[in-house]
Amino acid sequence: MEGNRSVLWISPRDASVGDGINLQYSIDQGVVGLDWVLVGSRNVADKSKIAEMAAALGYQVEERERNHLLHLRVTGQGISELGMAIIRDFYNVSPATEIRMITEGFKWNPHAHWK
Repeated sequence: MEGNRSVLWISPRDASVGDGINLQYSIDQGVVGLDWVLVGSRNVADKSKIAEMAAALGYQVEERERNHLLHLRVTGQGISELGMAIIRDFYNVSPATEIRMITEGFKWNPHAHWK
């Protein structure tokens, strides 16, 4: 549904306390996209590198503002793979790293399994 979102909070090994990164997936105008919200020092510092990476992989990138927060809105086929590339390749986060998630507009059951 429009406006639903999920925020993944990741703390890379080299991050100081409170200096993690966040990836937000949301639905805007019926399209699922990745929002690189410009809060937190790492998200701000890595803005241009993330935009370049996404564009080089064929995603559409545009800067937007919502609720007085600037963010990069990234859309395209396979948007979940971009998030994985950012986490795994750009930040070198181990698959064993715990990732916190905040949801808005839907309930997440981490114990659910697909049949």
